[in-house]
Amino acid sequence: MKKNTLIIIVSTVVLVLTLWLVMKDNIGISEKNVESDARWSQNIPSDWNMAQSLGNGVVAMVFFPYDNSDCVYSIYIKRPGLCWGYFFRAGGTVSKIEEKIVSFSMEGYNEIVYLSMNKQNVTSIVVDDGSNKNIFAVDNAKPFVFVLPNNAGNVLFYNIHGEIVECTQRTLPN
Repeated sequence: MKKNTLIIIVSTVVLVLTLWLVMKDNIGISEKNVESDARWSQNIPSDWNMAQSLGNGVVAMVFFPYDNSDCVYSIYIKRPGLCWGYFFRAGGTVSKIEEKIVSFSMEGYNEIVYLSMNKQNVTSIVVDDGSNKNIFAVDNAKPFVFVLPNNAGNVLFYNIHGEIVECTQRTLPN
């Protein structure tokens, strides 16, 4: 009898907590379902390619057709507090992504998202924190997404000629 009562109490608590989280919009999308949610919610064709980067609390993606003629981006975040999963934060089209590298910083989050269709032919990203330089290779023929902590250091993008490529910055308000 005690075992059945305990099961009922635990089940009731779990049910009430789940209903509360749902009512407060605190249940998001699982990491494995972020891509499909972005495609569905933003009407992104299923045959478009995707570049993705995952940070500690941010998932960023850029979607594009095989000929790289267009793009749509999506940024999902983990909310602080009693929340589960990822929540859509920003997305759509930004013409600068097609022309340049665009960085998005978000108030209240310690990560920066870098997105580009890579028309500049970036081949490497160098992150210099003052004591170490980390070099990340980039396929110069493909769009890229890169998520870094705010305090990662100086971030430079180099093209196939070894020249530094400019980055346009944007801040997404809360």
